[in-house]
Amino acid sequence: MKVGLISSVFPPTISGPAKHAFDQAKALEARKVETFVITFGDKNRVREYEGIKVYYLRKYDWRIRFLSLLVKYFNAYLRIKKVFKKECPDIVHHISGGDYLSLVSGIIAKRNKIPSLVKFAGDLSWEKVVANLKKLPKYEEISMYNRKARLLKRLQRYILNNFDRIIATSEFQLKSLLESFQIPEEKIVKQPNFINLENYLQQAAEKKADRKIQILNVCRFAKWKRIDLCIQVFAKLNSRNLELKIIGGGDPSLERELKSLCQDLEVEEKVMFEGEVNPVEISRYFKEGDIFFSTTAYEPFGIVFIEAMAAGLPIVAPKIGGIPDIVQDGTGFLVEPDDTDSMVQKLELLVKDKALRNSLGNNGVKRSKDFDLSTRIDSILSMYGSLLSK
Repeated sequence: MKVGLISSVFPPTISGPAKHAFDQAKALEARKVETFVITFGDKNRVREYEGIKVYYLRKYDWRIRFLSLLVKYFNAYLRIKKVFKKECPDIVHHISGGDYLSLVSGIIAKRNKIPSLVKFAGDLSWEKVVANLKKLPKYEEISMYNRKARLLKRLQRYILNNFDRIIATSEFQLKSLLESFQIPEEKIVKQPNFINLENYLQQAAEKKADRKIQILNVCRFAKWKRIDLCIQVFAKLNSRNLELKIIGGGDPSLERELKSLCQDLEVEEKVMFEGEVNPVEISRYFKEGDIFFSTTAYEPFGIVFIEAMAAGLPIVAPKIGGIPDIVQDGTGFLVEPDDTDSMVQKLELLVKDKALRNSLGNNGVKRSKDFDLSTRIDSILSMYGSLLSK
């Protein structure tokens, strides 16, 4: 079997999805499945990256955005056609979700009658529309929010339907595919994201007794991640022996707003902005932390919660999207998205009770192993086999 993995990002690009694509390629190769990757890069070329054959497509990041995108995806279309003709894959798996690149890969796979899958990683209309809004709408309302949202919803439905199978990573995603996108149920496969947990499951160094308790938030800097709410809740906590470490980036203007908020709330000395961290190195930050806290308003799945559990961190997070599929009883606390009083209460409970932190953390480590790529790669191979047999 030969599998072509398509991902908008791949190493040496630093991002979680890039590492996720790399880890799956390595896991497939370890099971003697011939694999190649197609992704974006600084120029058109093919080279090996740690034993994986990678075809890079030039990005064309010009000043005129519309022209840049037009040339970028026209080039991608021509290059992917040539790669498929040369490699003759048995399966095309678009792993980075229903993005614009999947429009190209899905059409080419369909025209060449190559069995194909795409992961439904997120909603284009939410990603592209909410970024410019001051007030966050409910997820259910975004598809009809404005003309752009409606257009993107139709485009994503077309993209998804070009593939033979669509992977729903959570119950939330499954419901969205059926109800919002009207995807036929027989085309959907429910399967969570599996990740490489090796670095997270290694024993962390013993933490000093007199150190500050560290609350950790790891996310991309986007408005719907509601990092401002995370800071506001942190400012309400009573204990002085606390610090909040925020890891992420992507929007310098938002970061400036958040730092200004810290000054207004007089917590600037307790809140640390670590910036973007290489996914290979980020496990160290998880293992140094004590509690993982998220306030996101939208989360299709949430790999970061698996990483936190694998490192032994109890979790406080909103009860939305795919998070309840991961964070279950005994691994942390799920609260209503706008219930700040409950967030404060659960965090203070964990801050005061080390035994509770350790108990929930140990349960989380056990739970995280359900998503370990090294032991769950057979589920992916079984999915491939089922598609080929049909």
